[in-house]
Amino acid sequence: MTNFVSNGNSLQVNAPVGGVVGGEATMVGTLVGIPVTSAAEGEQYTLKLKGVYSGVKKKAAEAWSVGDKLYFNAQKELEKTAANGSFAGFAAESAQAAAVVGTVLLSN
Repeated sequence: MTNFVSNGNSLQVNAPVGGVVGGEATMVGTLVGIPVTSAAEGEQYTLKLKGVYSGVKKKAAEAWSVGDKLYFNAQKELEKTAANGSFAGFAAESAQAAAVVGTVLLSN
């Protein structure tokens, strides 16, 4: 097959205004992913679109159960309320309401 480009697990994209921080969820268009490394505005970086990631910022005071749908909100954190953001994936581990980070299974 001559038109195959990649397996779709990641994309090479340019960092937006303000750049990106490696390991922190970000959004490119409607795709939610995790940058492999930090990148300054305009620099190219690898955005992971699939996989399980721990230590991802979550909405405080919200408990997660495995399988909960998660959405990326304007505060650059994940939460369960669909109206507040774009679909990112699923909770891969339970998280207490007091926790400020969680584990996500990205699902682009």
